[in-house]
Amino acid sequence: MDELQARFSQMTRGMTEERKRQWLGDFLAKWAPGSARMSLVQFRSALGSLNISKAAAEMAFQQVDADHNGGVDIEELCFAVLRHCAGDRAQAPQGRSDGARRSGPQQNAPRDSR
Repeated sequence: MDELQARFSQMTRGMTEERKRQWLGDFLAKWAPGSARMSLVQFRSALGSLNISKAAAEMAFQQVDADHNGGVDIEELCFAVLRHCAGDRAQAPQGRSDGARRSGPQQNAPRDSR
């Protein structure tokens, strides 16, 4: 994980946090075209393109896949690499303490007032 964070930090040095998020979104889209998340195989290939070993990529995947659904989405990826740049966050992506934006409109379900 440290290797992924260090590589990302090098590649995005000087970018704003918003630009870093965009870069990550583009990176995910390149390696998982037409999908909102990367599989382990896609993740290994993506990190391999950054000269990160297969073993380090597999370890990072296990850490980045916060909801353990077998895929890494943009929120998980942003949380994993941006916390290195912006300081540690208290919670994983499910808690949304990292400030990452979700894709698509956010709607709160109406509560039953009965």
